[in-house]
Amino acid sequence: MTMAMPRVLFFNQAGLYGGAERSLYDLVTHYPGHCRVVLMQAGPLYDDLIAAGVDTDVLGGGFQRATRRKWITLTIRLYSLIVVAIGLVRLSRGYDLIYANSMKAAVIAVLTKPFHRRKMVWHLRSLLVPEHFSPLARLVARWCGNWGLIW
Repeated sequence: MTMAMPRVLFFNQAGLYGGAERSLYDLVTHYPGHCRVVLMQAGPLYDDLIAAGVDTDVLGGGFQRATRRKWITLTIRLYSLIVVAIGLVRLSRGYDLIYANSMKAAVIAVLTKPFHRRKMVWHLRSLLVPEHFSPLARLVARWCGNWGLIW
């Protein structure tokens, strides 16, 4: 008996290259036809994925600018988050697994899990140490890892 290869939706916030994005690129280019990448920002990673023939979407781009009035900036960012969340839920249809490639991606994927109801993997590459993350960020990361991924 052979098992069908699962269809995976890879979710990452950055369109620029960092260590996690290089790893993501290597992974998805060796998994053709069974995956799609969703980014929250366009950039060189998006261009390279398209050139490699990987199905790739950008959600929420263009809503990241800041203004002098904090409430306007907050409203723009909240709107962008809602656009990304709705897009992720919509795109997750037809996929067996959501692979969150960053902490921001994991938080959004966990918060939308009641709507997409997909299994999830969170590939955490950062050390959750006080030098790099605030106490709130570490608390959210622990919650995502302990509870959000197993619903």
